[in-house]
Amino acid sequence: MFISTGILQSPKFDINQPDYINYGNIGSTIGHELTHAFDNNGKNYDAEGKEFNWWTDNDSDEFDEFSQCFIDQYNSYSFELEGEEYNVDGERTLGENLADNGELDRAYEAWKLSIENNPEKAKERNKLLPGLSNYTMDQLFYISFAHSFCEVGVSEYANEDEHSPGKSRVNGSVSNNERFAKIFNCPTKKPMNPDMKCVLW
Repeated sequence: MFISTGILQSPKFDINQPDYINYGNIGSTIGHELTHAFDNNGKNYDAEGKEFNWWTDNDSDEFDEFSQCFIDQYNSYSFELEGEEYNVDGERTLGENLADNGELDRAYEAWKLSIENNPEKAKERNKLLPGLSNYTMDQLFYISFAHSFCEVGVSEYANEDEHSPGKSRVNGSVSNNERFAKIFNCPTKKPMNPDMKCVLW
């Protein structure tokens, strides 16, 4: 895992921001990189970083089965590039999509653990921001996550990139997240709370 120290500054991280903002943003990024150790490429390496198949046949079969859900899901997303509409390539972007989905739960769990481990400090570090009191801290965590993928338009390399466009990265991750649906009270059978959610870990 490689995360440049240059990223540990605003807007990605700011010590003066509430923890739910930092965990939603930089916490998700760290969770993303950690999850890569168990994506469709990372799973092929052992604890020492050597290429080695340490999975049982059953594990591999289940991984492939669950991964197919993500491939199909992201294949259904589209984006516009130079006036043309294209579909996301769920196969090419699989590793990044798996990491995006894994990062969300890992960051949320880490944030909640920080509150549990030091409730007094957490009270000070998790105050609501002025003007945003109509949102809960949990909602602002997810908003911070989504904000980290804001972009103007789509990269000219979107058809070659191993990352899905930002909108697909956000919508794919949150629509698979049961916790997100509860926190935002998303109606069932809607795009942000479909009956079928892709889950690997």
